[in-house]
Amino acid sequence: MYTNNFFTETSCCQQNCKQERICGDTFLFRRIDGGSRSIAVLSDGMGHGVKANILSTLTSSIVVNFDYRHNDIRSMATMILKSLPVCAIRKTSYSTFSIVEVNHNTGYATIIEYDNPRSIIFRNHVPLNVPWESVTFEQYSNDKRNRAIVSTSFKIQDGDRIVVMSDGVTQSGLGTDAYPFGWGRKNVEKFIQSVLQTAPAISSADLAGKVLAQAVSFDNFWAHDDISCAVIYIRPPQSLLLCSCPPALESDHPRLIENINRFKGKKIICGYHLARLIAELTDSPIIKDTFSLDYDVQPAWHMRGVDLVTESLVTLNKVYDMLQNNESPFLRKGPAAEVGKMMLKSDEIEIILGTNHGNGGLYMVDEYELRRKVMRHIARILEKKYMKEVNIKYI
Repeated sequence: MYTNNFFTETSCCQQNCKQERICGDTFLFRRIDGGSRSIAVLSDGMGHGVKANILSTLTSSIVVNFDYRHNDIRSMATMILKSLPVCAIRKTSYSTFSIVEVNHNTGYATIIEYDNPRSIIFRNHVPLNVPWESVTFEQYSNDKRNRAIVSTSFKIQDGDRIVVMSDGVTQSGLGTDAYPFGWGRKNVEKFIQSVLQTAPAISSADLAGKVLAQAVSFDNFWAHDDISCAVIYIRPPQSLLLCSCPPALESDHPRLIENINRFKGKKIICGYHLARLIAELTDSPIIKDTFSLDYDVQPAWHMRGVDLVTESLVTLNKVYDMLQNNESPFLRKGPAAEVGKMMLKSDEIEIILGTNHGNGGLYMVDEYELRRKVMRHIARILEKKYMKEVNIKYI
């Protein structure tokens, strides 16, 4: 569970420079200290292509893998700044970075940046002015220049958004009649504000995507530099409860119903036998759809107090395949796609698996065990691949 009842929804959209196959910018995100802190970093490697990607990946990896138990984010940024070499020709660092740390315990966000465009913070859909500090460090190289990082720390609120970008965004359109000096940070800020006023509940991915699409359009859809935009959205967590397989003991039935009734969020029941048991215990009729938009999966059922009731093993197998193979459920129809959509839209997913071994013969024993196995695989994918907080309970 996330403390202080807020969640950091994070997403980054990128466009490679011209014909390059790999982006020279790197964005990494990680939750540390048991999920009580979130670390995001966007690094821009010098130039573009493979060389730039190696440089930015190195910088970003140092940030997300840093040991924060005995050091804070500022000491880590200082260490990176003093370690970054300087190009002998361009007289610039091999990579730049923007680091955002959100502390779920204290409710504070800290931003530290070096040579990237200044991050933009939005509160109540308008830009938030926060005090920035600048710290200058001596450069340990033959260049003898000083380099500086800027930082700020502020108390976050529900609905805050932090927009981080590489200079590919602010310099898009450079040399055009509309933006001879590039799109510019101020114009980016105005654009984002207009988007938020039109769609105040827009997701991080959609907002970052709109900024990216606008920047690419200014470059006539042929990006002159790597373009990256990342958005950190502070909001309450969205929760999902998924139940499958009946409980082993009849005495556990009231506990199952209590868990379902108390849960605040979306609810899915996978398996008709479990759904029928819940319907009998709660006196809620089950209504079946007349047909399914997915010919491989049975139609869904409907029950009062539950958002979705589906068939079990075939549906879960299809959900697993979609998640494992990066097949977007948002482009599909049918019960399995609906389960996938609800999972990906959720931040905290609680799974209740009944341990009934099936009194209906060998088939039911195998079916229940296979279903639990598939659910465990789905949970692992959601945690590792989609960064969801998943908790499995057996009953």
